Amino acid sequence: MGIGASTTLLMGELASDSRRGRINFIYGLQYSLRALTIYILGSFIGWEAQSFACACFSLSYLVLLLTFVPDTPRHLIKNEQYEKAMKTVEYIRDSKNVRTEYEQVSSYQLY
Repeated sequence: MGIGASTTLLMGELASDSRRGRINFIYGLQYSLRALTIYILGSFIGWEAQSFACACFSLSYLVLLLTFVPDTPRHLIKNEQYEKAMKTVEYIRDSKNVRTEYEQVSSYQLY
């Protein structure tokens, strides 16, 4: 549950406004397909093996993906790493013209 909530939050922060809905839809669809796979696997293997397989898959998936995910611009601005935040926005949007979005992110109330 914690992995799913943090993944949705991270996708919401990193995705552009025009892509956010599609990305969250795909994530929801993926979640449903994983549940269906578990139900099907449950017919063939015991719950102990199924639980262990799911834990191993989730852990390896988490470790693999988190090595490639950059810090969010909000997190970097909150920690006063402004130059790195600007580079992160450029990397996420794959563009050098991101000044407006950077200013919008930096103007949010950060706690």
